Amino acid sequence: GGAVRALEGEIAERTRVERALRASQAALTHQVHHDPLTGLANRVRFRERVAAALASADSRYTAVLAIDLDGFKKVNDTFGHANGDALLVEFTTRLLSATRGSDVVARIGGDEFAVLLRFVRAESEAHLVADRIMRALDMPVSLGGQATSVAASIGVALTASAPADAPVSTSARAAPSDTLGPVDALLHNADVALYHAKTGGKGRWAEFDPSMVEVATQRRTLQGDLCLALAQDELELYYQPVVSLTSGSITRMEALLRWTHPTRGPIAPSTFIPLAEESGLIVSLGCWALNQACRQLAIWQREGRATSGGESLSVAVNISGRQMQYAGFVGEVESALQESGVLPGSVILELTENSVVHQPEASRDRMRALKKAGVRLALDDFGTGYSALSYVQYFPIDILKIDRSFVEGVTPGSVAEGLVRAIVLLGKALSLETVAEGIENQDQRECIARMGCDFGQGYLFARPMPAADIERLLPIRQGEPVEV
Repeated sequence: GGAVRALEGEIAERTRVERALRASQAALTHQVHHDPLTGLANRVRFRERVAAALASADSRYTAVLAIDLDGFKKVNDTFGHANGDALLVEFTTRLLSATRGSDVVARIGGDEFAVLLRFVRAESEAHLVADRIMRALDMPVSLGGQATSVAASIGVALTASAPADAPVSTSARAAPSDTLGPVDALLHNADVALYHAKTGGKGRWAEFDPSMVEVATQRRTLQGDLCLALAQDELELYYQPVVSLTSGSITRMEALLRWTHPTRGPIAPSTFIPLAEESGLIVSLGCWALNQACRQLAIWQREGRATSGGESLSVAVNISGRQMQYAGFVGEVESALQESGVLPGSVILELTENSVVHQPEASRDRMRALKKAGVRLALDDFGTGYSALSYVQYFPIDILKIDRSFVEGVTPGSVAEGLVRAIVLLGKALSLETVAEGIENQDQRECIARMGCDFGQGYLFARPMPAADIERLLPIRQGEPVEV
């Protein structure tokens, strides 16, 4: 009897150990194939499921949705990483509620998600899922006790799963290259469509089209050319006058970056500036522009050139959010001022609202250091970002620049007129200069001048032009003032 009990005990223990091993192996397998924060499938598992779906003929199409949260880095910067993780978990819940039970939802990494749609009978089914995901984000998310709106961009790609002789819609696209297998081709197409959605304005979805590959290739090529533009002397600063709205006298210049490509000719700033931002090249370009503007200003000051009102000339230079985040930025500004020898206070740095409000304390400290270095600060595109009164009082700024989108719609009694008037009154209350951008006709000028706005710039006065051309508007001191 004892031997039997001992054998039974040994069998029971062996069974317990085997169960524990299987449970441990299952847990390990789950960890290998799933994201620890959200519990969703990870990139490895998602690829496996895509491969299995493509190998099956259970449906006419297989679709992949590549999803990316817009502005997620700013959420982390503003609310902290713990709240960033909470947002990802909340987004996961909404994503699962917006998809179908047969779909595979994965977190690919960071704020990148993907959805595999199996058993798709028509392209419209993928479109409906994309629409549902967009609607799922309509409700604000509470982060740190504050209601926050979150948007996402989605790239949709479909490939035919039906037999070769079945009719297939022309918008079900094949692989972008013979070098990619079917899985990589489908994922690549979804990523290309996602990129297209983001560059088209974010907060939207786009379906892959082969023409997108050519556009993406051109952008990559242009981005590479931009890296060489500095060394090949293709970049130049143009200058646009800022004038007094009462007298019409020039008060300062704004330096604007221009690029002439050796084969494509002039490239619009709206094309190459976003490329520089995406690649991080904007820090180098911004540093070059600052130094160039300071050197040109020093030349004009040594020549005795003045504003048409007879005052010492000053120049405004645009600064990107990435430059403000760069640890060595204040040192670069100090070096540019010292090496050029410009007069103190004659350089203005223009910062956008969105470049400073996401890390307000760090931005204020850096702005104070810049003021100590001897520059003035302007808040550019005012009214298009956060525009909170507390922010305007919080930061040590000198100038408010009213965004051109408000100026375009200014007519007596219009909403735009009310907004511009409110900004001008805010500036006066805080003893800040106000500048209206994008003035293109006399009616706009007169309407904005009646509100009490101090300065304006736009095509009505002068287009941006090279330094050599701008000098005809800058009198030598004691010379005859030039009016525009």
